[in-house]
Formats: sequence, C-alpha cells, structure tokens
Amino acid sequence: MKMTGGKAVAMTLIEQGCKAVFEVPGGQMLSVVNSFIGTDVRVIATRHENAACAAADNYGRVTGEPGVCFATTGPGATNFLTAMGGALRDGSPMIAFVFQNKSQDFGRGDVQEVDHGDIFKPICKKYIAIRKASVAPWAVREAYRVAMSGRRGPVVVDCFRDALESEEVDYEPMDPSLTRTTSQYVPAPGLIEQAADILSGYKKVAILAGGGAKMDHATDELLRAAQLLHAPVVTTHNGISVFPTDDEHSFGARTRMATRLARETLEAADCVLVVGSSLSAGTTARWALKMPDIVQIDIEPEQIARQYPTRLGLVGHCKLTLGLLNAALEKTVSRNDAERRAFLEERKASRDARERELAESPMSDATASPAAPLAVMDELSKVIDGNTSITCDAGTCVIWTHRLKMCKGTVYNKAFNFGNMGFGIPAAIGSKVARPDMTTIAFLGDGALGMTVGELETLVRENLPVIVIVINDGAYGLIRLEQDHMFGAGPNIGTMLTPPDALDYAAVARGFGCEAIVVNRADEIAPAVTRAKAMNRPCLIEVKFDGTHQIFPEAF
Repeated sequence: MKMTGGKAVAMTLIEQGCKAVFEVPGGQMLSVVNSFIGTDVRVIATRHENAACAAADNYGRVTGEPGVCFATTGPGATNFLTAMGGALRDGSPMIAFVFQNKSQDFGRGDVQEVDHGDIFKPICKKYIAIRKASVAPWAVREAYRVAMSGRRGPVVVDCFRDALESEEVDYEPMDPSLTRTTSQYVPAPGLIEQAADILSGYKKVAILAGGGAKMDHATDELLRAAQLLHAPVVTTHNGISVFPTDDEHSFGARTRMATRLARETLEAADCVLVVGSSLSAGTTARWALKMPDIVQIDIEPEQIARQYPTRLGLVGHCKLTLGLLNAALEKTVSRNDAERRAFLEERKASRDARERELAESPMSDATASPAAPLAVMDELSKVIDGNTSITCDAGTCVIWTHRLKMCKGTVYNKAFNFGNMGFGIPAAIGSKVARPDMTTIAFLGDGALGMTVGELETLVRENLPVIVIVINDGAYGLIRLEQDHMFGAGPNIGTMLTPPDALDYAAVARGFGCEAIVVNRADEIAPAVTRAKAMNRPCLIEVKFDGTHQIFPEAF
C-alpha cells in the first residue's frame, strides 16, 4: 500500500512490535508521531531528550526488546548522547530515531543543523540514514536486526524530513522473524566438555556473573552451576539481581568500591567461572583485582581473555551455554567435590563473621538521624520482593545498594559502565511503561535529582505510580568523598549543594503533583514505601542522609 515515508516508519515500528516511544517533540518528526494516532503505540513526551533515551534504554533492559526514542535535529539529537553511551556500554537494545532537516538543505547551515552521522557513529552499533522514503521499511527492520543480534545495543536511524513528508513508498507488512536473526550461539560440544573437565579439576571454584547473564535471564542456570560446583557466586554491578541474595551461594557484588567480601571470595578461589562479564575497570577496580585461573563465557569473542588470561573461552549466549555446561558438569563434578564443598563452607563462615561486624557498625544504626547508609539498605530490603523493579542513578547512594537483599524476580538496573547521571527517574519511566505490574522504585541522590527533577511532571502526567527515593546529603557525595580521600577531610570546594535541611524536595515534588514523604531515620523507610505503594500515585520519599561515611577504597 502507498504511504508517506513517515507513515511507513510508524507502520514498520508497529510491525516489529514497538509498544512505546519516548520523545521530546520536534517539527521534523511529526509525520511519524501523528501516524501513531489510533494505534496501540504509547507516545510519552519527557522533559529532556536524555530522559527519553534513558527511558528507552531501561525499557530494553527490562523487556529484552529494543526501547524506542525520538529526538529532533541538532540539539535534540545531541541530548541523546549521554544516555546512549550507557546503553552501548551495558549492551542494552535500543533504537534512537533522530530527525534531520530536508536533504536539499543539508550542509548549507540550516537551523539546528549538525551531521548526525559524524556524532553518533562512535557511540552506537550502527548508524542508518533514511534519505529516501523507499528505504524506510528496510531501515527500521535493519535497526531491529542489528540492535538484537550478538551483543545487543543502540542503533541510530537518521530520518531526513523530505523523505518522511514529501515522498511515498509501497509498504507491505512483514513477519519480524523474517528479518531478525535468532542468534542462539553456543560453543562446539567438545569445548563444553573441556570446560566441565577443567572446572571439575579445581578445588576452589567461584562464579562471577555479569550483565550478559542478566540480559540472557540465566538465573536458573547460575543457581544450578553454583549447586553443582559448590561455588560462591559474586555478581558485577551490572549483574546485580541476576542471582538471588537469599541463596546460600550469594556473596554480593564486586564493583568499584564494594565489597571486601566479594573481592576476598574471588581472590581466594583457584578458578573463577566468568559468565557474561567484560571484567571492566569498574568490576575489577581498574584491574587491580587478583583473579585466579578463568573459564569465561561471553557472546562477544573479543571479550574473551581481553582483560585477564583465560584457560578456556566459550563464545555463546550465557543462558544456553551455561545450560549445556551444567549438563556436562553433572558427569564430572564428583572429582574434588568434597574440597569444593569445604571451600564454600569456609567462605560462608567469613560471610557470617562479616555480617556480625557490619551489624555492630554505626553504618547499620537504623535509629540514627540523619539516616545511616547500610541501615537504609537493610530497611529498604524489607519491602523489596520478586515483583519490584529498582532503577539506580549514579553517585554515593548507589554504592550502598550492593547491600540490598533481592530475591528471585527482583529487577535492578543501573547504567554502570558509562556511569551516566540522570538515569534513575527516566529509567523508572521506561521500566513502569514496560512492566506496569511491577512496583517500580527509582533510587537516586540529590545531585542526580537536580538533573531530572522535571521528569516528576512526566510521572504525574502519564499516571506512572513510581516511587522516587531521593538520598539527600547536600552534595555531589561520591566526588566529595573522593575529595576527602585524596586531600583530607574538608573544606570541600565544588562538590557541595544546598544542605539537606535548607531545601525541601518534598515541597518541590508536591508542586509537580506528586505525593511526598520525608524520612529522617532508616527505620522510617519501610513504612514510607508501604504508604507510597498504597497511594498508587507518583510519590517522592526524601531521605535525610548521612553522607559522611567513607567509601574509598572499599565501602564495606
């Protein structure tokens, strides 16, 4: 059927399964946006393009399908860059549409003009331009194919205005399975058996699970591997929530400043099975982590042995590869079984001792005012269940979230490897749109709130009952603590914000139409979250937070 290029873009998006578009409007995109009228596609206008892109990023993390975002030419498009970096570095599927002026005017200095290709190519998997309406359906299908193939990531589609508005194309719907690869990569059987033999030969085996394992939903396979090998399991920051913390094999997260228990566990092993982790700087404290022998599973061949020597690399999807490995391990794990069991018990004793130490720390005092960091996480853990989605921003507050207790089904996401601020609330928007059935909590500091406070209005307007927990320590707290670590405690310059008692974020939230609750002590947090859930409306919980507890070089 004949239609404009803009209509064809919209119809191909619907054909590919697009359910939502996050955008800040611009004239160049109206031919596409207006084509969604009368369809089931939800168009959500955010208050900043970075928020639209971050929302699409987390939509992709939660669903496994590409999140879609729109921005107009020039400054609208460039506002995508920061959030897109987070999607690229963490392997999140996304398709970002940027809308260019008319092709005959391109290069002449038109209003807002910039060469999108030059800007976006270094920060996406592929850049695709629609200069003629005839390529529109192919371009959208290609974007989905690339975003979902191999290691997932963002694709940029650059739409020229005349191709959308002035030209027509013959569009015929197509089954998405005909244009997308079903990339179920697994290693050759001989390699699987070799890996099982290698692992069974060690007496102290640990598992490090990363974001690739989480994206592949490999929780069950990780649980089985841990049982077979009696292996303590540590996650990367991107891997948080892929392994339930209430399992006896759980030993927390290893990332930039936390935790000592996780570091000691990995370094005490004589072999680590690395599943879906690039062993990046954040995970390894810039490669200072002393890793033993490694067996590594990753979808990207280039990640195998990139950072650490590897005894054996298995290129394939984490879930499928680990499932095959478990089947092979069942035939070989009787070797050194007693020794591996003893290693797990020794590690559990260390974990129990560490828990007793932390319980007596001032950081765990639930009655302290302002609220103590570990106590905040322990109390918040009481109201987190397997139907909770948590989106975390950058900053000090997120360092402490390694302490959160998460059972199977809990979803935790942060833009870790790029470390971009301004993720928490927009990501919660994407999560709530993707999974309206889940309780959605955005967790961020006052510094990150300043970058995204306008999205409180988006929550209200779109009727998204997200709980926004703001940890208010009156500073860019992470950098202030690093400043203290490097130069001695105070005076601080360039890192301080308005003191917590001098700025009423609850009043700001109410001004946007949100509910709001102020918390001064950690033991007030669980009741506040319970109240916020019952409201079933956007609610901001401001926590007056003690940000003086040092996190460098390790938080706890």
